[in-house]
Amino acid sequence: MHSTGPLVGGRMVPWTTLTTIVGVLSLGVSIMAAVGGDRGAVGDDGRSTPLPPMRTCAVGSPAADKTFCDQSKSHEDRARLLASELTQDELIVLWALHSYHYPIPRLNIKGLHRDTCCVHGPALNYMDGPWVGVEPKYVTVFPHAINHGATWDNDLVARMANATGNEMRAASQIRYRTSNGQAYAAVICDSGPLANTAHHPAWGRISETYGEDPFLISRLGATVTSVMQARDRGVLKTALTTRHFMGYHHTNTMPDPTMVVTERDLYDAYLPGYKAFAIDGGAEGIMCGFASFDGVPSCANSRLLKAVLRDEWKSDSIVQSDCCDSLTSIKSQHNYTDTYEEAIAAGMNAGLDLCFGCDPHIDKGPSGMASTYLANAITQKLVSTTQLETAVSRIMLTRFRLGEFDEGPNRPWANVDESLLDSPAHRALAREAASASAVLAVNKCSSTHCVLPYGPTLEVPSGRSDSAAPTIAVLGPFANCSNAIGGWSKTSCYLHSYAGIPSKIVSILDAIEEDAASLGATVQYRAGESIDPATITAAAAAAGSAELTVLAVGTGGQLEAESKDRLNLTLPPDQLALLTAVAAAVDRGGGRLVVVCVSAGPVYIDPSISGIGAILYAGYGGEEAGHGVSDIIFGRVSPSARFPLTMYDKGYLELVGPVSDFSSTSGVGRTYRYLNTTASPPLFYFGHGLSFSHFEYTDLTLTTIAADTTATTATSVNVSVTVSNVGVIAAHEVVQLYVANPGAGTVAPANPIPIRSLHAFAKPFLAVRGEQRLSFLVNVTQLATVQANGSRVVTAGEYKFSVGGRQPTDLNPAAVAQGNVLCQTITLPHLVVDNY
Repeated sequence: MHSTGPLVGGRMVPWTTLTTIVGVLSLGVSIMAAVGGDRGAVGDDGRSTPLPPMRTCAVGSPAADKTFCDQSKSHEDRARLLASELTQDELIVLWALHSYHYPIPRLNIKGLHRDTCCVHGPALNYMDGPWVGVEPKYVTVFPHAINHGATWDNDLVARMANATGNEMRAASQIRYRTSNGQAYAAVICDSGPLANTAHHPAWGRISETYGEDPFLISRLGATVTSVMQARDRGVLKTALTTRHFMGYHHTNTMPDPTMVVTERDLYDAYLPGYKAFAIDGGAEGIMCGFASFDGVPSCANSRLLKAVLRDEWKSDSIVQSDCCDSLTSIKSQHNYTDTYEEAIAAGMNAGLDLCFGCDPHIDKGPSGMASTYLANAITQKLVSTTQLETAVSRIMLTRFRLGEFDEGPNRPWANVDESLLDSPAHRALAREAASASAVLAVNKCSSTHCVLPYGPTLEVPSGRSDSAAPTIAVLGPFANCSNAIGGWSKTSCYLHSYAGIPSKIVSILDAIEEDAASLGATVQYRAGESIDPATITAAAAAAGSAELTVLAVGTGGQLEAESKDRLNLTLPPDQLALLTAVAAAVDRGGGRLVVVCVSAGPVYIDPSISGIGAILYAGYGGEEAGHGVSDIIFGRVSPSARFPLTMYDKGYLELVGPVSDFSSTSGVGRTYRYLNTTASPPLFYFGHGLSFSHFEYTDLTLTTIAADTTATTATSVNVSVTVSNVGVIAAHEVVQLYVANPGAGTVAPANPIPIRSLHAFAKPFLAVRGEQRLSFLVNVTQLATVQANGSRVVTAGEYKFSVGGRQPTDLNPAAVAQGNVLCQTITLPHLVVDNY
């Protein structure tokens, strides 16, 4: 039972009376944000007078009788009605936020911690900022987005998205309860996975993407969005925002205004991912970025925000700026306007809804975009209050869709199990994903055995006594990172960026020590974060006498991160010296060396170095990263990941343009779709990855399907194939379907044609000697080639379909040995198709 109001001066004051008084006074009080002052005690949302504890539209709330509380109306109508109730000052408060959406006391609209990330599990800003200490303490940190791409597994990615959504809801329940009904948290993910392609291997934010291929990004992005948002009885579990519409690059010091995306690249490489997130997945929000298109900054670009997003795609997603910067950069970097007021007008006239990263209670500098510059823009008649109402109604529409305002049956996500937060079940899922996303790139074999899996019996190299306990050497700066637990704004070597705080991180050393104990082996740990001649000598000595050596190297947040692009594709000199010395010692000693690379972007590790037996690219494996590695090394799991990126040669960066160049055909070409492999052979192809088993493909058939019996033109192609496990281990196989269009590989600047493009994939689990017949339906419009003007045409001629566990030109001997690739052609007529 809620009280009728708080005690004020010894008297019980009704909530309706108190909130009316507060509504008049509070907007005149300057409340400093976390960057500039005290928000007040934890739980009061920065305001000294509490809100009524019941929900906005519950009985007894001052807003209960407002028309926007009428649950018989649609969410859209209720959002419009709410916006029409607000004063100009209140509209401005809701148009902007830093990390916190301030409350509207007069209407009992709660505060909302909005700066939540959900790239690989929930990352809750208030757990690591001014609200530190507020429950919950821990969340699950899954492998990073690039690892999701490496799984090639829609089902596994969906299960992680579902778990993330449940934890976000649980965190919101806890925050609402512990704040006594003052604030919500977590349910709006303003920093979701990037729909951007990993367009350049040196880009520092590859960890946040699903890879380089538009189709792979589209399928995974649509899955993650639809599952995480999970609409039930019209109410969303969470609301996800994807980033950064469209194209993105940020230099080490500031947004880069020189980024230019052509019409052809826009429709070929960059828009497909956003469409999948926004339309197929139904993303509630899209963050505009820093790039320019047709000379107009993205956040002021009506072609993108209106013509494409609203008119072509019919999306009602909130369009929000990127931490205020992409809005302020309209003036400060792009010089597109002369004043910040004009910048706001340019953005809002183009379709911008929310100033994310702007605090409505800061009135100076770029952060004053709301309280000063928006108010000025309205006074100067650059922006109308009607425009502001429309923007705020769209912002609040998401909050209505989340069921925030109502009690009762319209809140289906009201009682999520709070024990799910970093629960054993979610940790087990994180472990499964860590191993499923680690790509085994090299696994050298003799006539009797391969380097991996190693176990269950450790072998003593010939010439050495087997009387002593076998030894495992665990080496390198990325072998033990269990103490590097930080919040979303920090980086740690297994979590990397945009990560929450888990209860524990299992390092590679932790996990191998667990296995060593069960095997009766001893572990030597050498050459940790500090690498110098002495530690290299000690590490080499340990490796030379060990039966198994695991060397963990990589990049981490020190070399690749937001605003930190890489300078080369090789290991740092000290790590390369360590690798060289350790490999030589293993080669002399006769043991086995497994190199584990912790990185998002491509890292060149020469597999021909004598002594290297296996190379495992682990990405950023999350809180269970160590177990993910050990499960593969000791054979509990057969590796099933495939590269979502091209792993380029070490000299590749000298042959292409800078990161700010978004052209797919720059230099020797970008991504597997345009790379001239004669001029720059890759180290490993997109889609490459080894298994402990072997697979065979047979009976490939292509059948054209018409829309109906009267149609003369095929509308789709049915592709069927049988895949069999001919090895001795039950395992997952990644089945990849590529199509090469007529004229594939043409590099004409105006109308280049991809060498081939991914059009379908599947990941069946096959028992030993098991087989499965798979079918893929490829819509003919998928096969269109994008022209210079952005139009899409299905060119008349032969289309070459290939199906297998790799690309047809991936001639890595190990990849070829593990499975065949079947090819077949089909002829299609000329067809002009709509863009979307």
